[in-house]
Amino acid sequence: MTAATYPYVDLSDASVVTTRALLTARENITDTVAARAMMCIHGGAGFGQTLAVNTCLRALEPGEDVRKITFRARPTARAVR
Repeated sequence: MTAATYPYVDLSDASVVTTRALLTARENITDTVAARAMMCIHGGAGFGQTLAVNTCLRALEPGEDVRKITFRARPTARAVR
């Protein structure tokens, strides 16, 4: 992936480095999508969760749009469904 794919990465010639954490995220996201299930990726601010998810989803289904859903704090099961 290049920086042009990620407008919030403001570095020319930047690219995503495949780390063990990214490979784990890719495997888990692939399994979750195949099972049509939900998962949670969490970590501290700036640790790269959004970048990892977007990178993995684009690699999994390059022609599909990635949609982001934001929930209020402490959403109910009904809200998540």
